[in-house]
This record gives sequence, structure tokens and C-alpha cells, in this order.
Amino acid sequence: GFYNHMASVEGQLLRAPAVRPFVLTRAFFAGTHRLGPVWTGDNMVSWDHLARSVPMLVSLSMCGLSLAGADVPGFMGDPDRGLFLRWHQLGIWYPFYRAHAHLTSKRREPWLFGEETTSLVRQTVLTRYQMLPMWYTLIADWMFTGLPVLRPIWYHDLADLGSYKFADLSFFVGEALLVRSVAKSDAKWLQTYLPKGDWFDFWSPHSGVVPGGAQSLKPHPEHVPVFVRSGHILCKKMRPRRSVPAMAEDPYTVE
Repeated sequence: GFYNHMASVEGQLLRAPAVRPFVLTRAFFAGTHRLGPVWTGDNMVSWDHLARSVPMLVSLSMCGLSLAGADVPGFMGDPDRGLFLRWHQLGIWYPFYRAHAHLTSKRREPWLFGEETTSLVRQTVLTRYQMLPMWYTLIADWMFTGLPVLRPIWYHDLADLGSYKFADLSFFVGEALLVRSVAKSDAKWLQTYLPKGDWFDFWSPHSGVVPGGAQSLKPHPEHVPVFVRSGHILCKKMRPRRSVPAMAEDPYTVE
């Protein structure tokens, strides 16, 4: 798999030396990060596989394979509306985010679940596009310095013992954002943990400071919990566009 990937990338470069190739693989080895992105393979449509995607992708990121993702909302099987929404809401915080399905799976375009679901997925995907400046910056940091894009919740403070029990539930995106997965269909409350310091709710930044420590949250139907570490600035591109190139000259919104 590693050499097939290498040969495909080299072939693309021979054909078009001035074009950066994008060759995705699920068969990889040490050094694959130099060639292109990876994904976690043929996962199942299940809440368990949604949950396991977090430690899998964090582990890959810590091993140097930061440009990685998992099939949303699972490759094999047919998702119900709840799993479909929660996986997209989590998936926009994967470095590599895409919807993918087996040919025997039922069609799963958002509009097949109704207008409300379509609207929620649209807002979710727009958030991904708004945050593209952050993603480009994090990928560049990874390429030039080796800093992982996704980081364990304990990454910035190994002495913070309270964070370790949440290592499979929450993860950093860069240094500024902390994401908490919602991995149960019937979750009424989410127990989560914020490392030491002050935080802000990504979705409601003007609602006030959230202190570090254990937190009990009620799941929001429109998104997974995301927190911003105090002292950081987020640069967004807020204009909805049909493609990334169309966003190139758009102004930045600074928060």
C-alpha cells in the first residue's frame, strides 16, 4: 500500500509537476505523511464507530499523520437521522472531512432526511468553510514544524490529571479549540472537562467566560460542544460561496 501510494503521487507529479497532488490512501506506513492524506478505512454506521474515530484520529495525528479523517457518517450501513447529524457535526472538526458510503448503502443526501436536517447540515458545512483559514494555518504549522493538528486533551499540560479520563471524548484542534464529541443517541447530559484556564463557547462567544475544570453540558441539537481558549484569535471567512477559490478575495472576520 505504501509503495502504491508513493507511485501514484510520483506519477501525478510527472504528469503535472506544477500541480500539488491529492492522493488519498487507507494503506499507509511510516513516512506516508510526506505523500498525502489518509483515512481510517471502512467503518460502520454506528455510534461506537463514531466514538472510536476520536482516539483513532488523535493517535494518527500524534504519529505524524495529521491530514486524516474518518468516513462520515460511517461507510457500511444506513444511518438514522440522529447519527447522521451528530457525525457531520463532529466530522467538520476532522482535518480531512468527507461523506462517504458503500455502494450497497441507501442514499443519504441531507435532503432525503427532510428540510430541517438539510438546514442543519448546511450550517454545519458552512462552519467548516468559515474556519478554512484556521485549517490552512494548522496544516502549514504541521508541515513546517511537525506540530500535530489534532492533539489529546492532555497535550498542553501533562500534569493536568483530570484531563486523562476524557482523552477518548475530547480533543484539541490546534492550540485554541477544544472539541467534545457526542457519541450516544440518548445523551441527555455530557460530562466534559476543560483544561486549566478560561474558555469561551465557540458557538456563543459573548455568553461569558467558562472556567476550566469539570463541566456538565446539555447537548445542543445543532452542534457538538466546542470551546475556545482565552487569549486566542480566530480568523474566519463568513461569506457563503460555492467553492473555496471563490473565497480567496473575501474579507476576514476576526473574533
